[in-house]
Amino acid sequence: MGYVGVPGMKGVQHIAIESTRLDDVGRAWDLVQERDDIPVTVTLGRHMSDTLVSFYMRSPTGFDIEFGAGGELLPDDFVQTSPSTSEAWGHKFVADGWAATVRPLTP
Repeated sequence: MGYVGVPGMKGVQHIAIESTRLDDVGRAWDLVQERDDIPVTVTLGRHMSDTLVSFYMRSPTGFDIEFGAGGELLPDDFVQTSPSTSEAWGHKFVADGWAATVRPLTP
């Protein structure tokens, strides 16, 4: 499980589902690209921290789903406090704003 704090915001931005096969991610990417009713929110890319190759799409409920493969298992005590960059390549944010499940904190 990963947590990222966004100052001034609360809520769940995304959940991740990991396949054991990179080809599953490629096929899912192709299917999502062919459909108009599944909005892509972050393009295909690779994380720096765990090497996961993934993309993000918006669920009908409003939060994002990340689908990927090839991630490394990080140790339980792993904490990334100041990454130089979060992505090795790709993962361009193409959504129109945050998921509906992420809202500003109210005073």
